[in-house]
Amino acid sequence: MPALAACANAEGRPPVGRGSGQAPSGARLMSTASTPPVPSISRAALTAVAAKYLATRTATLGFSLHDHRTGVQLHYRPMKNETASSIKVLVLAATLRIAAEKKRSLTATQKALATQMIEYSDNNATTTLFRAAGYRNVQRVAGLFGLTSTTINPAWGISTTTPADWVKLMDHVVRGSTVLSVADRAYIRSLMSHVTTTQRWGVANPPVTGATIALTKNGWLPYKGVWRVNSMGYLEGHGRKYTLAILSRSPKGFDYGVQTLNGLSTTLFTALSKQLVA
Repeated sequence: MPALAACANAEGRPPVGRGSGQAPSGARLMSTASTPPVPSISRAALTAVAAKYLATRTATLGFSLHDHRTGVQLHYRPMKNETASSIKVLVLAATLRIAAEKKRSLTATQKALATQMIEYSDNNATTTLFRAAGYRNVQRVAGLFGLTSTTINPAWGISTTTPADWVKLMDHVVRGSTVLSVADRAYIRSLMSHVTTTQRWGVANPPVTGATIALTKNGWLPYKGVWRVNSMGYLEGHGRKYTLAILSRSPKGFDYGVQTLNGLSTTLFTALSKQLVA
């Protein structure tokens, strides 16, 4: 009986005493606390959120989004659109790639033109760099990036692309690439982070702080009676980390189109307080 008493009392419960509720000497207690699940939003739910907002607007619009926290992508109403000035990121990338192939750096003149092209969307600077590269070379570099739905036109503003291709290009710039060196990618990001204030709409519209990384390049063009209003970029901060490209046609004009993109971008930013999952 003494031996049995060491294991249980008369009611079959563990003996009360020094050992009750305590681990034996040298033993480690296993934690019963679990990590709370990370809030998430599915592709279907985010699609519904975007569709609800866009139902209040008049536009032909498609977007692609890549949540870098989870690797999940969402492609909403894929479409092809004229790039307008959003192609300037590709023109810069092609200029850098061609220079690297020739084993040289950009000249001071090329750097000055690149700054004007990206930060102020200067068309003359773009035309100079575009002609120097050659539209066939820009198309070739687009192929190196895997931009299979992008077609370069000698009149660069009416080149065409898709939101998915522009997100792919931004992923190369942000996440890593065999097409561009680390220094060249950093150079593109630096220019895209200093776009003049009046052109920081669309992807970069959500309220962000100085600690937030906000890269953007937009494009706008009246073409065949309808405004093309496009935005591409990358946001990181406030728990978010994603690339986004929005292409649209705005029959109600430029200002209305910008407001549409601003509203969509902010809607997506708000919803992405939760991580995107399949």
